[in-house]
Amino acid sequence: MAGHMGSGLPAELERHLARAPRDQLLEHLALKIDSADPHGPPRAYGLSKRGNILRVQASAKAWGRVGGRVNSVSPGVISTSAGRQEINGPAGKFIAMSPVGRVGTPQDVVNAVAFLASPKSSFITGNDILVDGGVVSSSKWDN
Repeated sequence: MAGHMGSGLPAELERHLARAPRDQLLEHLALKIDSADPHGPPRAYGLSKRGNILRVQASAKAWGRVGGRVNSVSPGVISTSAGRQEINGPAGKFIAMSPVGRVGTPQDVVNAVAFLASPKSSFITGNDILVDGGVVSSSKWDN
C-alpha cells in the first residue's frame, strides 16, 4: 500500500525512478538515505514501493510492442505469519480503517494475480492493483 499513500515526490525523481537504467537507479541524490536517520527505513520502503509502481507504468509501452503486458499487485495487510505479527503492532490500524473490515488472506492476493494472468484482463497493462480492502482509499477520503 505504501506506494499509493501519497508519494509527495518531485516529478523529476518520479521520472528517474520510472526510467533510469537498472544499474543507475540508485544514483540519484534524493535516494541517498542516511541509515542513522530515524525516518530512513520507512522512507526507503515507501520509495521502493512507489518506484515499483512507476517502473510498471513506464514499461507498459515497451512490453505492449512485443505483445506483453506488465502489471503489479500491492497487497495490504495479509494474514500470513509475518502479517499477523504486524497486525498486533503498527498494521493494526489498517484493519480498523478497512471498509471491508477484515484482514486480507493469501487467497485474496492469489485471486488478483490469477485475474491479471488470465485473458479476462487482456486490456489491463501498466497498472498496480491494490489488494488492501480499501485501506488506501479510506486513508485519502476518510470522513
